[in-house]
Amino acid sequence: MRWSAKSYGLLILVLFFCGEASAQWKTVYYQETYTDTLYIIGQDTEKTLEGFYFPPYEYLETALLSAYDLSTNLTASAHVPGVQPEHHVWQKSFEKPLKFDQHSTSIYMRAYAKDVTAYSLHFYVAEKQQWITSTYEVEKEGYQVPTIEGFSSWLEDEDDAATHAISHLAITVEVKEAREPVFALGEFVIQNSYEEEVTALQPFINRLYGMDPLLGYDVSNPLTYSTELVSTTPEAFSACKHCQGSYSMIGKAEEQEGPMVLRLLREAIRYYPYYEEKALDRAVVEAKLNEIVSVYGQQVQGKALIDALSNFVFSTFHDPHFKIEPPKKRTRRGIFPTRLFEINDRFYVAASFAPELDSWLNKEVTAVNGIVVDALLDSLAELQYGSPDRRKRLALTQMTEGFTDSIRLTFVGEPEQLLVTRTRRPKIPTSFRTKSLDFKMLDGDVAYFTIRKWELGVFLEFLNHWDQIQAAKGLILDLRNNGGGESMAAMRMFSLFIDEATTYNYSLSYVGNRQENTVIKPNNRHYFPADKRVVVLGNELTGCASEEFILAMTRLENCTFFSASHTGGSLASVTDFYFPSGLRFRTNSAADKNYFPGDQIIEDHGIAPDIKLIYNSIYDLAPYNNTLLVKSIEMLKEQRQSTGLVMEGLKE
Repeated sequence: MRWSAKSYGLLILVLFFCGEASAQWKTVYYQETYTDTLYIIGQDTEKTLEGFYFPPYEYLETALLSAYDLSTNLTASAHVPGVQPEHHVWQKSFEKPLKFDQHSTSIYMRAYAKDVTAYSLHFYVAEKQQWITSTYEVEKEGYQVPTIEGFSSWLEDEDDAATHAISHLAITVEVKEAREPVFALGEFVIQNSYEEEVTALQPFINRLYGMDPLLGYDVSNPLTYSTELVSTTPEAFSACKHCQGSYSMIGKAEEQEGPMVLRLLREAIRYYPYYEEKALDRAVVEAKLNEIVSVYGQQVQGKALIDALSNFVFSTFHDPHFKIEPPKKRTRRGIFPTRLFEINDRFYVAASFAPELDSWLNKEVTAVNGIVVDALLDSLAELQYGSPDRRKRLALTQMTEGFTDSIRLTFVGEPEQLLVTRTRRPKIPTSFRTKSLDFKMLDGDVAYFTIRKWELGVFLEFLNHWDQIQAAKGLILDLRNNGGGESMAAMRMFSLFIDEATTYNYSLSYVGNRQENTVIKPNNRHYFPADKRVVVLGNELTGCASEEFILAMTRLENCTFFSASHTGGSLASVTDFYFPSGLRFRTNSAADKNYFPGDQIIEDHGIAPDIKLIYNSIYDLAPYNNTLLVKSIEMLKEQRQSTGLVMEGLKE
């Protein structure tokens, strides 16, 4: 039986409060419960690959040590549309047709593909006497991101019958010519499920009710980690069980959301985790909030209040994980086809996406629309979030994007100003963009892996290149511009670099006031040896789960953090509450506060690099050939282990 993210349910929160604010509101989440399994491929697969390793994907999954081989070319007993003689076909006939319900039946498949271009699932609908098919292209060889698909997505007719009798199942595989393909399934399950409404009981939510925070504490949220990865006691999962994820708030009319937003805000302020780091006084913050509310009287309704609360949270906390975002109409304004970058307190045109602007590359900018760059940057940086380096980087973007349709740039030694206008579709060269998840071998024997966001598929893709990584002289993990994502993905990656259980972080629970350690177990199948160097790259936009990963990795003797700046300094578990109007209330007050060995202060400060690079030219920034990457390769080639160094980039 599989466990998917969908298994934990889309947690839907509808807050109801005591007294006047609670009328007509309730709190629930919808948990997907699996009722029966219609089919498992292991019941009748002709060939099993014992010892074949399938890594975990979903939160509660464990590794599989066998797979079902579908690589043998078989003859179909019934015609399957689109199948060619060279295709590999596996087919199953059901003596008693399976009853598929388009609203409750789903398929879960964990596949491995080598020398395969595509694979397809075919179901024969008996009453229609026709096949329905879904095809999956193989873009990358190796472990595929699992298929989780509802039967309803296969049906073209929305008015189709609710149930269908399926008499045949076929899986076809298109293989590459003159190759020996491998197509194996770790799991293939067809099952039924339904959404069950469950009353939400969780410490943060309970206090909104005025109830005991511990009420229903041990069952309030089914989300947890696999014990194959995390070594800890069941009670120590509160960081997971606490209010994390996306919730929806449904109840009163849109114009009556104000009291609920206000009550949620008061609770978030009461338990805000970073007063010390941000040098804020809770009593002063609460007094300012009361002043705002007093302006709107007892009704506290309407857009004006929401806008006031949103501005208050922004100006007070400057925290990307704590904000109120009123609904906005999206407008496509286009972007400016140029980018500015700071080099040693000077500002240059660092990129051009329009041929007519190429001659302005590497020229120093002194003013934007007549405003001196330094003054404009300082004013914009005050409106940003995170570490000083991150604020400056975001402000630099706003220096152009913050204006409406056009900007005029003034340059050193140039009497002429440059007029730049927005364009809807700038031609960005392919070589300029780095992929969100990418593996390369650099300089012959250095493994390079880019991660732009922590998703559960990161671990699968990394293992797809494991043989090359193991044979490499060293490894570069590029986390630049990686603002976070799934902590589970980062934890799984960390398990590959340790040979004993290691503390990843710890939290101080506001329920029971106890310390809870998150201890990661080493992966029992793969281990990157400690005698090989690892360089982790980051920048001012590296944050959240990436910062947790960097802190854990740099406690290992063979790892160096290399960057031209501190990281983003935004580290917390996030909870989003969505209101009927589209308003989003984001808070980091609903989960325990995480700490790290050494008690480093990360929030609003970021992580300082072990080795810092000083940029001297925009040509230090070239994608896949930037100075940070080039010097990382040099470090790995020379097996340097020094920290606290400063390196310089290219000279102008």
